[in-house]
Amino acid sequence: DHCAAINQAAYDMAMSTASSAARARFQKSGRPMKMVSDRKPTPPAGPWWIWNYLQYNDKGNDGMEISSWYAFYSLSAPAYGAGNHYCKLLSPARALEWIYTDGLRAASLVGPNVDDIVV
Repeated sequence: DHCAAINQAAYDMAMSTASSAARARFQKSGRPMKMVSDRKPTPPAGPWWIWNYLQYNDKGNDGMEISSWYAFYSLSAPAYGAGNHYCKLLSPARALEWIYTDGLRAASLVGPNVDDIVV
């Protein structure tokens, strides 16, 4: 789960960049972002990776699950893709927005079927 590790680093960077007041407020009342396993597109080819987006799965009071689509090609792959690694990445700015505003919203404000929402 290379993409999940990179996304976790972006979230950690945002958390360390947030003001101490914002960080304390979020740690007390916020809903965390949780990185989950990377997803491989089917078929595992460029267009199917391109046409998929970073997945946000709202789990209500348990937080927001983030999953990334990935495409990794070994050095022995065809020349046009050999050695390339692709991930859909979480922006640290988006993570900061979650820490400062979106993650502080009560799960009840998101909607009645919050466990079924995939953005």
